[in-house]
Amino acid sequence: MALYFRYRCLIGLITLVFLKAWLPALPVEQEGDTRSHFQIFRNPETWLIILITAIGTGGLFAWISYIAPLMTISPASRLIAYPVSWYWQDSVWW
Repeated sequence: MALYFRYRCLIGLITLVFLKAWLPALPVEQEGDTRSHFQIFRNPETWLIILITAIGTGGLFAWISYIAPLMTISPASRLIAYPVSWYWQDSVWW
């Protein structure tokens, strides 16, 4: 376990060195305080993007955890969800 951790640290350090070497140093154009960073939340489009992301992630979670098991456990779903060629895996042809 410790050896695995060392290799991950080594890869991370090598990545940081290469990023520092290859990325240009950009000058800071404008200083800002914390309050100015939160002004983006006054825009309704920002909230729409957050809402769409939350609904999309929730929909994927619902599909993986609730809907997909219902389609794979039911005996009737085998006739709908899988092609006919998958039933021949246990036959003489394989």
